[in-house]
Amino acid sequence: RGHKKAGTLRCRVKDISRSGLFLALQAPLPPRAAVRVSLRLPVENGQRRLSVRGIVVRQVPAAPESYLLPGVGVRFVDLDTATESLIDRYVKQPIPGDGPAAAGVSPHLEGA
Repeated sequence: RGHKKAGTLRCRVKDISRSGLFLALQAPLPPRAAVRVSLRLPVENGQRRLSVRGIVVRQVPAAPESYLLPGVGVRFVDLDTATESLIDRYVKQPIPGDGPAAAGVSPHLEGA
């Protein structure tokens, strides 16, 4: 905590699925950039730390006239079945209240 590796960004996960996620970033990464995302998902007994690799497949630049959130869409690559299953269970769990499913998740992102 408090230390940042060179090339590491902190950001929010806006959406997540078993195939990928959207990272909210003011200065999006270039398409086809390889990234490593480290995040924590809530599980039955606390939190589970995940580290996944992905490729940037969509870029949404910041634009004052746009309603779209700036950031990047990342498609997971080489996701093992246990991690895929954990993400799938997280996505399918009921959401208490009206809050978004991925609220409070802060991944670390590294360009490869």
